[in-house]
Amino acid sequence: MRSICEITTPPFREQIVERMPFHAYLGTRGLSGSVIAKGCKSMLAAQHAYGDDDYQPTDAQTFGSVAHCLLFEPDTFNDSVAVWHGGRRYGKQWDEFNEEHEGKHIIPAEGKFGFKNVTGGIYAALSSSEVQRIVRSGVGEVSVFTQEAGMQCKGRIDWVSSTDHCIADPKFTTNAEARAFWSNSYNRFRYGLKMGLYRRWFQRVTGREIKYV
Repeated sequence: MRSICEITTPPFREQIVERMPFHAYLGTRGLSGSVIAKGCKSMLAAQHAYGDDDYQPTDAQTFGSVAHCLLFEPDTFNDSVAVWHGGRRYGKQWDEFNEEHEGKHIIPAEGKFGFKNVTGGIYAALSSSEVQRIVRSGVGEVSVFTQEAGMQCKGRIDWVSSTDHCIADPKFTTNAEARAFWSNSYNRFRYGLKMGLYRRWFQRVTGREIKYV
């Protein structure tokens, strides 16, 4: 497990990097917005988060990554995503499929976190003229590095819109009713804290105004 001093102390990095591969981002120094948010729960949770050198995405995280690809960078879909149609993920066929598509986001065709639900969510999102305006032009996977309270920090912004002067981080939920989303997802995962940090860090490093998130 990495020491917190090892990843947060000087020299500090102040930089914006566009489309940095995720594995490369994971290897950089700094406390991420996600780790800071986990620290609101407990410092033990934060310690486990920043000390996780063997990151493996959950089904929900893979779902989000595939949704991000379809919404913001559809041209990269074939090189980034593979859809598994073989049912349960085990056995010789699954091992061969996994090996063939190593490095891609592998998502099942069906199920709660399946590709069918991803496409449904994207179609629903793009029915909004506001969403269409935000995604019309911009840059995806923007990594920001800066310092906060004397510590090296970092964040990974899903989308910086050049048409609407905002940053976007789409979220998907099984219950879109306002009260359920705000209590079960927004507050639980500290989305407001993370996006507030990303906005402040991006504006600090670039000097560009972000009107809203």
